[in-house]
Amino acid sequence: MIQAWKFTIIYLSVIPFIIILSTLMTIFNKKFTLKELRSYEIAGKIAQETLSLIRTIFCLGMQKIQLKNYEKALTAEDKIAKKKGLVIGLFNGLIVMLSNVLFGIGVFYGVYLTRYECDQFLPGNIIQSFFSLYVTTFSISQALPFLKELSEAKGAIEKVFEILKSKPFSLDCDKKKAVKIENLKGEIEFENIFFSYPQRKAFKILNGLNFKIPAGKTVALVGSSGGGKSTIFALLQKLYSPDSGRIRIDGIDLEKIDIKWLRDQMAVVSQEPVLFSNSIKENIRFARALIRKPKILLLDEATSALDNQSEKAVQEALDKAKLGRTTIIIAHRLKTIKNADIIFYISSGCLVEAGNHDELMKLKGEYFKLFESSNLEQVPDADFIDNEKIEDKIEPIDSEDSSDDEYINQQKSKKSFKKNKFKPFYYEKRLLELQKPDWLWLIIGIFCQTLSSVIQPVTSLFFAEIFFLFKIEDADKQKNESIKFMSIIFSFGLLGILSNIGSSFFFSLVGSRLTRRLRVLMFKSMLRQEMAFHDLDENKSSALSSQLSFSASLCKGLSSDKIKIYVQGISAVGFSIVYSLFLNWQLALLMLAFIPISFFSAALSGKSSLRSNKKKSSNNLENGSKLIIESVENIKTIISLGLENFFLNKFKDIYQKKKRKLFIALNFQAIFYSISNSIVFFIRAVAFSFGFLLIKNGNIQIEDIFKIFPMVTFSSMILARSYSQLLDQNLALKSTKKSIKLIDKKPKIDNFDSEGLVPEIFHGNIKFENVFFTYPNNPKRNILNGLSLEIKSGTSNALVGPSGCGKSTIISLILRFYDVDNGTIYIDGNDIKKLNLEWLRSNIAVVTQEPILFDRSIMENICLGDLSRSKIEINEVMEASIKSNIHDRIEKMPQNYDTIVGSKGSQFSGGEKQRIAIARALIRKSKLLFFDEATSALDSQSENLVQDAIKKAQIGKTSITIAHKLKTIMSSDKIFFIKNGSLIEEGNHDNLIKNKKFYFNLFTGEKAFN
Repeated sequence: MIQAWKFTIIYLSVIPFIIILSTLMTIFNKKFTLKELRSYEIAGKIAQETLSLIRTIFCLGMQKIQLKNYEKALTAEDKIAKKKGLVIGLFNGLIVMLSNVLFGIGVFYGVYLTRYECDQFLPGNIIQSFFSLYVTTFSISQALPFLKELSEAKGAIEKVFEILKSKPFSLDCDKKKAVKIENLKGEIEFENIFFSYPQRKAFKILNGLNFKIPAGKTVALVGSSGGGKSTIFALLQKLYSPDSGRIRIDGIDLEKIDIKWLRDQMAVVSQEPVLFSNSIKENIRFARALIRKPKILLLDEATSALDNQSEKAVQEALDKAKLGRTTIIIAHRLKTIKNADIIFYISSGCLVEAGNHDELMKLKGEYFKLFESSNLEQVPDADFIDNEKIEDKIEPIDSEDSSDDEYINQQKSKKSFKKNKFKPFYYEKRLLELQKPDWLWLIIGIFCQTLSSVIQPVTSLFFAEIFFLFKIEDADKQKNESIKFMSIIFSFGLLGILSNIGSSFFFSLVGSRLTRRLRVLMFKSMLRQEMAFHDLDENKSSALSSQLSFSASLCKGLSSDKIKIYVQGISAVGFSIVYSLFLNWQLALLMLAFIPISFFSAALSGKSSLRSNKKKSSNNLENGSKLIIESVENIKTIISLGLENFFLNKFKDIYQKKKRKLFIALNFQAIFYSISNSIVFFIRAVAFSFGFLLIKNGNIQIEDIFKIFPMVTFSSMILARSYSQLLDQNLALKSTKKSIKLIDKKPKIDNFDSEGLVPEIFHGNIKFENVFFTYPNNPKRNILNGLSLEIKSGTSNALVGPSGCGKSTIISLILRFYDVDNGTIYIDGNDIKKLNLEWLRSNIAVVTQEPILFDRSIMENICLGDLSRSKIEINEVMEASIKSNIHDRIEKMPQNYDTIVGSKGSQFSGGEKQRIAIARALIRKSKLLFFDEATSALDSQSENLVQDAIKKAQIGKTSITIAHKLKTIMSSDKIFFIKNGSLIEEGNHDNLIKNKKFYFNLFTGEKAFN
């Protein structure tokens, strides 16, 4: 401004446009980043739901459909990537164009000022101002890639701020006014309570419910499934607030009580445990509840999935635990609540009857009917016989040979993987192979990036021409030469627009497609793997979902992103080296000697930042995501136990553990980054000092100095900037290793395998011949020990025995979730391993004790039972629903069969979900029917109706039923008693009762317990 104020004003007039373009680029980039995140939300939801419900997915044969849905959901990202690449490239190109416009205008106007206002503006002052201003604009353009990253970060954090700014509907009262009852007794009162879930406002769950529970009493809630019993528990825990009415504890309005304190006074044991085998699950959850010494104990079907022996033990523990506490029990097995002080019969959200067992039996109302329908048939009295005295001792066969073979194969696989791991550029090559369909676009992108990178060094060659323009004495010639010069610079600017658009567009497209391809291949590999893979802790649905989300997106940092940055640096420096050496090798070599210093400083900057990014800390992002998913999936349990702060602190610890090391590393990074970007000043000093000596000795022309100097200077700055963008290489490499390892993993049982025998006719004969089995993740515990049994086609069969004896394992082996260690399973005389897996599972319908529904409509959930048909008529769906006793309930809902069930069926009660699952099994029309505690969550009335439907469905089919409630399997053609993984006895109900052995003891034990 002091040297040439007019020139400076004209020059600076263009800079606001550069700033405006940079701002607009930031805004658009943020917008596209948000769109990218939202587009993956749908795909991520599909992946999370699929992986968390993997057993049901395999049972229904949905893996190919879910993979297709996932791939379809990802296609939106390509469209966004194209738009993003086009817009960002356009803005970058326009900024390059404006830089060249400045260059051209500066030269033209500078010449004009020295010609017509020479008394004020000398050529030396103009040149000095020009160089300083041009370097300033160049530095601004160098900051653009970081603005892009900053805008992407802002876009990514936008969703976070939305959550942080959103005000949740508070169920808690003002902390200052919140009440903590000093001597909580546990008296509970519901006064005229109306309630409907927020997602289904039109459907009333509770309709003017009134009752009072005295302190220290045991109260049971009974009634048909979906009547509102579990909702009462949710309201007591303040998971929801009633639409109207009042809930009081010890006479104090629940709305005035401190929510955290309240939940600390309650313990809940629900009917759907998440981990371990059932008997262990329930006992652990029960112990967890009691260790808090609660004043109020809530038991929701706490013993529904236990065998009679385990149930009796747990029931005795419950009876002791209830002393001195207000206890509320929800149970469909009425034997567990006969001794309750008060029994409330709830129907359609209203209290129908109240009283103790004897009073309600005398009343002969709804409870009487329910109890009568749940009674077992009478059998002759008999003495109890000790099973231990008649049990044959079974020696488990050592399966070390198979385990050793498996171990050897695993070691070979690991060695093969390690061998590849140390091949130079192995993972880069693998990613390039995956990009083969996009090689043409990649080559075009490289070409465009090369042009874009070379423009700056080529443009800098014209710096030398500036000096000669000022020497021209003829005004017209000087004017024409400056216009010619300006036109050339403008043409380079136009080329810069086109090359930047091409580079940004094609690299953005290639990177997006690589990420999509990796995600699809990773997801497919996850779905291909056998069940043992999904049983591992490190392969929980949350961990795998996180891997799909984060690892895949980071891999392009080792491929397309890396190629782009390398091309950017190498092409600029390569051109500069070659042309500089051509002009004057002496000055060129001296100046080029500083480029390695700049390069290695940038490299050290990257390494110092990555030093803290070793195995533990590099997994922080993934571990944090895993914790979030697990917390959200089990949010009700976390809230019930008051563990919100515990999980929040655990989340903080994950990210703060390496904070100090990261801080030190960032300081080193800053030092080396500064060196790499400051080297230009040393180059300048050396260039002009040595250049002067060369001129003095006649070894160089002055114009060559002004060609070599800016060319090498700007190239070194481009190189330093390029390498600074490669700071995530270590993380990208780790992510790529993990992704490629997963893609290459060969499953022992391939769920996508199309090979195998497909018999023309399927009868349904099943034979286990001397089968031994241990779960791969727990090889020390034998589950099946030489099991031999035969199930004939068209018969109804039942598996009974204590918890953990191997009943559910038998079904898992028939579904081929696992392969046996020794022995053979035959289906219609064919080795199960030789059968086509998809065909096998398509002929089996399964209803488990923990019904799984998908976040779709009721209609869609039922139709998933038969994927062989593209369309199933509504009449057929309604028929299956009528048989499973759910049709009337669906018809009462505002949207009927179009009602969305919510994630994992969250909008429905356990009994409702169970009946929808049974309808789904009935519509499959398969030859094999498996019922694993299929009626455990139903009330007696619904159970009888569903049991009749099951009996009808079993006609002409082979069925296997697992049940602890023996009345549901008394009519089976054959009953197999399993203990310690072996068949102890078999026969129909009457024969086994006459034998007076294991089954007899189990049956009479249940009757006595009743």
